[in-house]
Amino acid sequence: MARVIAFFLVIASFTAMAQYRCGVEHQSQERRTFFEAWLKTKQIHSGARSAATIYTVPVVVHIVHEAGEAVGEGHNLHVDRIQDQLDRLNEDFRKNNPRAILGVPEVFKPIEADIQVEFILARQDPEGNPTSGITRTVGSRDRYIFPIHNTALKSEVYWPSEDYLNIWVAETNGDDPGLAIGWATFPVTNLDGLQGQGEDQPELDGVVVDTDFFGTNPNADGLFDSYGQTLTHEIGHFLGLIHIWGDGNPNDETNCETASDFCDDTPAAFYHHGNAGNAPVTNCTYPGPDTCTEDGFADMFMNFMDYTDDECLVMFTEDQKSRMRTVLENSPRRNSLLTSPGLQYPIGVLDRDLSLVSVSQLPLVVCENELTATIQLQNFGIETISSFELEMVQNAIATSITADGLSLTTGQEYTLTIPIDLLDGYTDLNWSVISINGQTDENNLNDQLVSNVTLYREESPAPFREGFDEIIWPAVSEGTNDWQAIPLNENTVNYVNGFANATTTESWLISPSFSLENFTEAGLFFDISYGVRGTSPDLFEVKVATECADVFSTLWQADLNAMGLPNSVLQWVPTDEEDWFTQFLDLTNYVGSEGIRLAFVFTNNGGNDFYLDNIELTNNSDPNQPRLRDGSFIVYPNPANDFFNITVSLPTTQDIQMELINAEGQIAQKTIYRDMLNQTIRIERPNSYGLHFIRIRGEDINQIQRILIGR
Repeated sequence: MARVIAFFLVIASFTAMAQYRCGVEHQSQERRTFFEAWLKTKQIHSGARSAATIYTVPVVVHIVHEAGEAVGEGHNLHVDRIQDQLDRLNEDFRKNNPRAILGVPEVFKPIEADIQVEFILARQDPEGNPTSGITRTVGSRDRYIFPIHNTALKSEVYWPSEDYLNIWVAETNGDDPGLAIGWATFPVTNLDGLQGQGEDQPELDGVVVDTDFFGTNPNADGLFDSYGQTLTHEIGHFLGLIHIWGDGNPNDETNCETASDFCDDTPAAFYHHGNAGNAPVTNCTYPGPDTCTEDGFADMFMNFMDYTDDECLVMFTEDQKSRMRTVLENSPRRNSLLTSPGLQYPIGVLDRDLSLVSVSQLPLVVCENELTATIQLQNFGIETISSFELEMVQNAIATSITADGLSLTTGQEYTLTIPIDLLDGYTDLNWSVISINGQTDENNLNDQLVSNVTLYREESPAPFREGFDEIIWPAVSEGTNDWQAIPLNENTVNYVNGFANATTTESWLISPSFSLENFTEAGLFFDISYGVRGTSPDLFEVKVATECADVFSTLWQADLNAMGLPNSVLQWVPTDEEDWFTQFLDLTNYVGSEGIRLAFVFTNNGGNDFYLDNIELTNNSDPNQPRLRDGSFIVYPNPANDFFNITVSLPTTQDIQMELINAEGQIAQKTIYRDMLNQTIRIERPNSYGLHFIRIRGEDINQIQRILIGR
């Protein structure tokens, strides 16, 4: 459910509940508001963009046990139990929970999400030494109660939270149903002015789970069968998720309308669920409780972010996925986990380990089909590498790349330059290690790199006009929410669906290259249409590159909420001329340049649909120059003295003849202009005065207008 309320990310202990399932440190209304605003600005860079990327997070499991307990006894859990918990965690985050087959109702299966995040035990410790990813510490207390012992527990043992997801496993509940069996810290935002939101003490950042509820443990503490979902639930909080009932006040009758988890695809719920308490669940059977009837769905009690017993918890949703991946990609001490040294084995631990360290930054759009990619490799293994084989997959076509005659010792780096012949359009490039010294690489975690580039070689004569009726410019985005050419009101326009797709990245529309080499001034018109939804502002930019360069600079940008455009809480569709806004940009600074390309970039922050049409490049830098219907012209100023302008608008590029005819019918001046479309002709110091007529003739025009020329 997605309704805005004050933020109290803390779990109240209801008197009728079976156990105090989760504790999360208190977040003020201000902090929650800040976090949601930050998240809105960042979600455009998540989810869809990285849908094919599986992120790996290194964890360190801190077993805090009592003195005298041998490994595998009491609270000093055996490694098999720890690995079992990691396996259950990865099942949940990869949509592989074995109970989901029967546990996810048909109505929710379309939104059941594979989060595409996996967790591994750290492979090296903070000092760079090999590690099992497990620490064992004799605790100073026999029980750690939330929240009063939170700092005491985490002071027992800690690894840097920017490199490791710290998971503390200790006695927190002690058979007391009123005590929390797990808790987590909320992520920090780094939006300007909002630093310090979330957990601002790195040494306290991480997740805590009671020993009895860590991994598979039947009838844990006499409460319910543990299948490891407590850790799944808490890591959901660690990555920015809120309980599905929105943590509203259960004594507030408006909870269904006011409480929110800020995920549109989780039905509203009045409070949490369980096999006892306010909203009991029977045999994990759906439909169960329906505590908020207005939305037409029974409560999603099987969601990992509810309080239902582990047996029933089987799913995340697509919006929850978007939220978690956005946090993981952007939040400090979350994003850094993705490049942690804990992900890699220390150099010299495995016999064969060749790492693809990096690939050179490839441009978004290029004009030439020949491209060079530079890949940096490093030998992390013990064996000296004399040869290796890579595979480059280019749009599903695989090419083998080999190197031999090498002598790469442990830790030595190697640079490989790969020429690439691109085909027109979008190219997806994947590199992977196939073999080292003729044998398999023993560490596949660092064996792959991915990048992409679009080849667009089209050129356009200038000036030009584009209404998207025939030619479709390339739409480029790192996600799935591209520009689309659609019919609208007997016309064709380009639009981005910003209303229903709140989690896309920037959507780029790229013009063909053109030249302003022979221009003395230039201007750009375009029409936009947008309805302000009242959410975080969507953004629109026009970018420019010259000499067919790979890097675009911003020419103009706008906050669409601040442009005086119409308001619309509904999905926006322009229906008449009043719904369109014309913008003009002066391009005179680029005259004399060749290989110019324009990029029209829409950035979606969860606002509304955005429409673009009638892009028109002219040879005039006057923002007040007339825009005419096709097959017409206008002359101005009129009357004229030292000069006058003739602005022509034609449906296609063609030659025209201009005749200046005096009152006696004599032709005072006649000129043929080649390849005209929408230009302005400037006539300096006409050699005839008084009343005249101007006639323009061409394939699609034959008109006469009157002008008075003074001395």
